[in-house]
Amino acid sequence: MALYEKGESGNPNGRRKGSRNRLTQGLKDAYLGAFDALGGEQGLIAWGKKNPDLFYGQISKLLPKGIEIKTDQELTINIISNIPEPLPLPAKYAKKIEKGQCKCVPPPAG
Repeated sequence: MALYEKGESGNPNGRRKGSRNRLTQGLKDAYLGAFDALGGEQGLIAWGKKNPDLFYGQISKLLPKGIEIKTDQELTINIISNIPEPLPLPAKYAKKIEKGQCKCVPPPAG
């Protein structure tokens, strides 16, 4: 026999709106820890200067898809819509993969 009738809950108020589950919070904490270990904001700035296409491609993924702006002021908006393709694999690594010398991927078939 079930503890509760169908449609009832042991927590009738449910989870608080906006609360995160443990996995989501754990992943966020792990990423923030890695961010700090990689130099934090200054590390991100240095990486962004070396890889502007990748940096702006990543930041564009964080922006909201639709924005509504109401203003009486003149407004200029530049929208980045082209997300760059990933850079090609450097030749020395591609050759290692072709020869089956890379442990990170299985060797090519054939």
